[in-house]
Amino acid sequence: MSAAGVLRTLLETTLASSAAVLAVMVLRGVLRAGFGARIAYAAWSLVPAALVAVLLPAAGEGPTSAPALAFVAEASPWAFASEEGSTTNPAAWLLAGWLVGAVATGLWFAARQRGFWRALGHLRLRDDGMYQAETVAGLPAAVGVWRPRIIVPMDFDVRYDEEERVLLREHEHQHLVRGDLRFNATVVLLRCLFWFNPLLHYAARHFRQDQELSCDQRVLARHPASRRTYGEAMLKTQLATQPWPLGCHWGFCHPLKERIIMLKQPLPSFSRWLSGCVCVLALTLTGGYAAWAAQPNDAVAAHLSAGRILVTAVLRINDDEPTTTTFVTMPGQSLVIDGSANGHDWAIEGTVARGVGNQPDVLMFHSTIKRDGKVVATPRIGMLSGQPGMIRMGADPHAGGENDRIELHITLTAAGAGT
Repeated sequence: MSAAGVLRTLLETTLASSAAVLAVMVLRGVLRAGFGARIAYAAWSLVPAALVAVLLPAAGEGPTSAPALAFVAEASPWAFASEEGSTTNPAAWLLAGWLVGAVATGLWFAARQRGFWRALGHLRLRDDGMYQAETVAGLPAAVGVWRPRIIVPMDFDVRYDEEERVLLREHEHQHLVRGDLRFNATVVLLRCLFWFNPLLHYAARHFRQDQELSCDQRVLARHPASRRTYGEAMLKTQLATQPWPLGCHWGFCHPLKERIIMLKQPLPSFSRWLSGCVCVLALTLTGGYAAWAAQPNDAVAAHLSAGRILVTAVLRINDDEPTTTTFVTMPGQSLVIDGSANGHDWAIEGTVARGVGNQPDVLMFHSTIKRDGKVVATPRIGMLSGQPGMIRMGADPHAGGENDRIELHITLTAAGAGT
């Protein structure tokens, strides 16, 4: 895939993920109140669903194979022609900047994670299968993506009584069995890829809040008579000063008051939970379909036979509505865009060629504009595959005639450029 293609995919996934995040942020409170914290947490599945949907092949019909295209427009004598286009590749510089940002963000997360691991000191395996650290801040916690483990503070047996220790272990165990550590690693990966999107970083905080509330609800479902003890264990837990990027632990940026309030609320019934699952499934499928259907249908160039070129032209005459046409051609094959208007016959004859000078990747579009068989302009434009260019022409303002103008936005995509 070309640099321009990567950037376009990045833009499309950014828009899709942002829309999904906004939808979840709006609905999470309603879902939690109506169906419980577990359903609100499950609603975040809309974000990866939207991302995957955007990466699927777009819908729609493919381009026509006819080499000729006609249009009719008002016309007047042309006095000059201008062309705009670039054979440079600014997309490569933008792609390099994005890559630098993604790597820098990943290194920042890695440094934080390494710092937290080093702060734990020596980890001692306990008889109950958990590990005991030489510190207390941010613990207990479930950490590790490839080798998940539960780590408790050095004063675990002193600070908590037996029932509280059972509840805390159950809480961290729920993180492990539900795969929350892998979900958190996915969030970190997305924050690295979309490091330039502040909305995603903001949403990560609320994702972790819903994760903890969901885990609390699961613990209470297994220990319904231990609400008070569970709340006391929360109050005893020392809040972490900084979060683990890849861990699940108590006190991570979620309001303690919100968790205590939830302890007083009855657990949702099975029917409410099931209704919530249906709502989340419908939300995910609808959002994913919307993201898939909204993407432009330009991936067809990846399926063209060798040597063919996909041409997308957007023509605008004066202030009229632009007309978009897509078709397939071969290098050197003549294209004719003709029509008649205002008593004159107009024809735009063009060919596409590969390479210019020492730049073999450039696609050239040579055109000849005729009125009543007489050549009035011969503009040409060069561009890289998949990058748009424009030819602008207009009447001479000093000739005293109407200031008619035409803009032709054209994109040439070589076969296989979308792969």
